[in-house]
Amino acid sequence: MIRAAILLLVGTLSAVAQSPSISVAARETQELVALCRGTIRDEQGSRKNVTDAIQCLSYIQGFKDGLVFTGGAPRFCIAARVSFGEQVQAFIRWADQHRDTLTQSKQATLIKFFEETYPCPK
Repeated sequence: MIRAAILLLVGTLSAVAQSPSISVAARETQELVALCRGTIRDEQGSRKNVTDAIQCLSYIQGFKDGLVFTGGAPRFCIAARVSFGEQVQAFIRWADQHRDTLTQSKQATLIKFFEETYPCPK
């Protein structure tokens, strides 16, 4: 009985994983944008979803820290006066204007966003 349940579960998960409706990369980018929308305040000034907001902020900061830690020179320059909250809000607006990036990985999307939004002076 347990073996049959396990086989059924594995078969179901396999079918879901092979679903062509949305790629893993697209789902990841779409999920990041959705999490970042949790940073937006509602009419009463409260965060819409604090847990989502924390996950968004943590991911983006970790992404930027990872670039520095691995020695990769970022190809973007964020002025010290630009707050982290402003960066996240800019990312949401940018993603809304660049819907085609939702089919790319979160990493590729964030690099494009930062390079286009905060280019280094030449």
